[in-house]
Amino acid sequence: MRRTLLLLSAHSTFAAPRPGRRVYVIAGEASGDAIGAKVLRALAREQRRRGDARELEVRGIGGPLMRATGAFESLFPMHELSVMGLVERRLQDTLADIRAFRPDVVLTIDSKGFAFRVLKALQADPRTRDAVTRMHYVAPSVWAYTHRQRSDRGALARLLHRMFVLLPFEEALFTGGTARSDGGSAGRWCQFVGHPAVEDFLEFHGQFDDDESDAHGRRWDEPVYSGDSGRDTESAQLRVAPGALLDFTMFDPEQLARQAAVFRSLMATRATAAAAQRNALGIPEDAFVICALVGSRENEVAHTTQLMIEGIASFRKAQEATAAPTRQIVVVFPTIAAVETRVKRELQAYAGDAVNALVLTDLSAPERLRLFQQTPFLQSADAAVAVSGTIVTETTLAALPTVVVYRANRLTELLAARLAAVRFVSIPNLLLGRAVVPELLFRECTAANIDAALRRILEEAASPSPAQSPLELPAALSTLTQWTSSGPRCRPMRKCPALHITGPFNIQLVARDNEVKVIERNLRTSGTFPFTSKTFDLNVINLATKAMLGLPVKSVPIALTDIDYVGIKAPQFSFTRLHGADPTLGVEMASAGEVACFGTDMHEAYLKAR
Repeated sequence: MRRTLLLLSAHSTFAAPRPGRRVYVIAGEASGDAIGAKVLRALAREQRRRGDARELEVRGIGGPLMRATGAFESLFPMHELSVMGLVERRLQDTLADIRAFRPDVVLTIDSKGFAFRVLKALQADPRTRDAVTRMHYVAPSVWAYTHRQRSDRGALARLLHRMFVLLPFEEALFTGGTARSDGGSAGRWCQFVGHPAVEDFLEFHGQFDDDESDAHGRRWDEPVYSGDSGRDTESAQLRVAPGALLDFTMFDPEQLARQAAVFRSLMATRATAAAAQRNALGIPEDAFVICALVGSRENEVAHTTQLMIEGIASFRKAQEATAAPTRQIVVVFPTIAAVETRVKRELQAYAGDAVNALVLTDLSAPERLRLFQQTPFLQSADAAVAVSGTIVTETTLAALPTVVVYRANRLTELLAARLAAVRFVSIPNLLLGRAVVPELLFRECTAANIDAALRRILEEAASPSPAQSPLELPAALSTLTQWTSSGPRCRPMRKCPALHITGPFNIQLVARDNEVKVIERNLRTSGTFPFTSKTFDLNVINLATKAMLGLPVKSVPIALTDIDYVGIKAPQFSFTRLHGADPTLGVEMASAGEVACFGTDMHEAYLKAR
């Protein structure tokens, strides 16, 4: 799995080489700004890792997250690309700035309308056609439309030197039967790099090592998987629904089961500090919290907010009319600074007293809703109503029951109904080919249907039913990232930054309900050395010390057949430090530890530890 793409491997041909490297990055909306910030950080890290002394210059168009990296200033405010009447002028400004800057690489991120106009202009201009490597991040969804797949694939291959895609099936879709724009092989002009929502999810759960490399040469952007998922015995021979964009039969069943087990474990880790998170916002601890995610674009807010308010108000009214209403319903509108004013205006116009609403703008990331970090309270919400987009993948990863909604203007809805090649719009449903997340699209997106969907979520929470396949959704989501493990198991944990330990170590946990305690952590060999010494009557520590100092060490023959007993290292716990535990029959330890026990066979040795 790659954490993000590294662009310094890109090549371009300038007539006169310069000592520095120049990259021009264009992001036109909030999601692109988030990806752009990751790319800028990756560029800087890759340059440090290589020890490259050449100066790296970055310019372009982006938002606050890209500016926050410290090495980027936007040519003009990113939001101007969505202002009617400014786009044409900003296109010319951008092209002029690119020609003046003379970059090695131009990377456009999403925002297909503006991005492809820039790239086509660079391709048409003799001054930049061969001098600039043209790259694009986030492929257009040609697979969603019946009329676009073949024509758009060829056009993109001719326009771009490289394209980086978010979904696992897109690489094969775009490389099939096409040639690269530089005349090279079709095989790698399009590359799957993983979905940013999954990257954020894994990063939040500590699945990435922040070091640039380790003693084994492992890259900084490779994952560090904690836990042993290799023992999961559930089958990953999962059914493929008609129309699914993900074909499970293309994956190794055992490896897919291990990936799914990792994701299922992480998805089950819901926020346990719900009370503190809600108290900080003045939300009652026992409230039924609905997250209304109205989108990051003005048109999304305009088309959807009123319907959400009316649907949630109807749901609230119905619940309060029940015989024993027990939970207050609170609606949180997490939004970004770019549309905050519009959201508040919509609430003022339509909400009134019908919805107990709280608008939350994340000032630490004003152009990006960080579900897992800046707004962790969302993980302890009860339900979400979300406009179709990246946020749906994020809420699904957070195990937050979500209703997907989408409305557009009448013409767009008619064209979509006529030309669509898929039945769903959200990633989880597209991958599996069925509605694992309920969708209310176009004419189905009504206040009454939103109300009904929220009632079903409330009913299912009160009487949960077993899922058809507990591994199916985690397995699908696990394919949205690259897995670098070459063996039959995921990589074991090599580092725990929060504990300031590097290298192999063991950690002992005791868990009950939602409470987890760390009762011991140490280097993995700390107990093994004395145990081995006692078992074989051999001073292993003395031998190891000589080896580390570079002193000569004589070979020591060890044969298991030379001993007529069995040694076992058995754990011992500090029972008096555990609430409610009875230490009467246990060996009391100041912390946790092990005891070496010996017997004529394994059973006798283990019994001595008890």
